[in-house]
Amino acid sequence: MTTNKPATATPVESLLPHRGPLRLVDSLIDYDAECVKVALTVRDATPFGDGAGGVPAYVGLEYMAQTIQVFSGLELHAAGQPPKIGLLIGTRHYQCSVPRFNDGAVLVVSATRVMGGDEALWVFDCHIADEQGVLLASAQVKAYRPSDIREFLDVH
Repeated sequence: MTTNKPATATPVESLLPHRGPLRLVDSLIDYDAECVKVALTVRDATPFGDGAGGVPAYVGLEYMAQTIQVFSGLELHAAGQPPKIGLLIGTRHYQCSVPRFNDGAVLVVSATRVMGGDEALWVFDCHIADEQGVLLASAQVKAYRPSDIREFLDVH
């Protein structure tokens, strides 16, 4: 992965429209024109927590979606624009080797663009690994970033 600029130079908060407990990504590790890698700490005390010390495995899809949102935010940031809301359209072949992600675990999530750009359907190959690099989950995720979310949703 060839980095466009130091990952620490762009705070992840400026790349995501998510705020408060809905922002699950903690930091940007690395990125290039086709791939992004982020880190996050699993927190039971989020709206996704199961109250028993972690989050269900299906929350991995949201981790992947927010990683794609960071990718989008990086593209927009480079163009001098603020982050835009993107939509998770669907996924194929979500596989997870654990039933849950435990509270306090540090995960590394990567998303590699397979197809798309600008205002279009995007397809990413996504992976979640633990700190030791053990693959825990993978999926192909489809997302859409409309140029104007209000117009797209016909909100007036």
